[in-house]
Amino acid sequence: MAYQTKQFHFDLETELLLFHKSTPTILHDGAQFEGMPVTLLQTEAIANNDYITGVRPLEIVTLHRMHEGAQFVAQNYQNFDFQSLLALHKIVGNGDALNPGMLRTGMGGVNTNKGLFIPDKVVPEIVEKQFNTIVNNRDLAPENRAAKIFTYLSRSQIFNDTNKRTALLTANVPLLQEGAGVFYIPEPAMDNILHMMGNFYYSNDDRLLVATLKEIAVSDYDGKTFYDPSHQNEEYARDYKRHLNAFKGLGSKGVLGKETVKRLTSPELTNNQEQEYLSELANQQENNLNQ
Repeated sequence: MAYQTKQFHFDLETELLLFHKSTPTILHDGAQFEGMPVTLLQTEAIANNDYITGVRPLEIVTLHRMHEGAQFVAQNYQNFDFQSLLALHKIVGNGDALNPGMLRTGMGGVNTNKGLFIPDKVVPEIVEKQFNTIVNNRDLAPENRAAKIFTYLSRSQIFNDTNKRTALLTANVPLLQEGAGVFYIPEPAMDNILHMMGNFYYSNDDRLLVATLKEIAVSDYDGKTFYDPSHQNEEYARDYKRHLNAFKGLGSKGVLGKETVKRLTSPELTNNQEQEYLSELANQQENNLNQ
């Protein structure tokens, strides 16, 4: 069984269990965003309030705040709006960000692989409208909304700090709403995703990053167990691992294919041009099958 992306349709109980069991992995993403030397096992111990050694107190507090944020998302995902986002940041950024829960008023900046990126000025009315437009756009599949929420909040840097951690938790909102899995960046994929995010910050073209996140960051895997019944076998587990390794070694081409990456990195096409391209690609694939 080759690995392939699919849409999930879990019932509420299963979806909440998946999110709960995935929370240590989500927190570990947050630790990696900040360069914390914390392992996944240590992160799980912190989330469970177990005794832990070898981790600085400040890092423990930071992960506890993010854990509280995950609990807030699980309790408020059904009617999550811009005010919910501010409340989430107030929790996650408490003690770690200037003015948690309040929008950035200064210049801001974030380090990337291309240097220091300076985001646009935050205009409250605009960012509120942009966020609500994404989170409420039911014309987009929940996986698309999750990826777009993550990329938008990460790049716009609407808060003084803890933007990516807040973005990561918020990206799970549309998935929770529709029983569509969980959003986090698997550890083998982190370096490549961060590199792609740096490129995206400067280009402001999210097409390739969103498509890649849908393939890499949305899953039914809590770090130990696959929740879709068709995935609960050793063969699928091996395929999933090969899928991540393909991305680690080849980047987006390893999971999307060269043609798709080429299309997603070319100048944006009009709707007609997009349809013409897809028709041409389908014809080429059909011809290849007939040869």
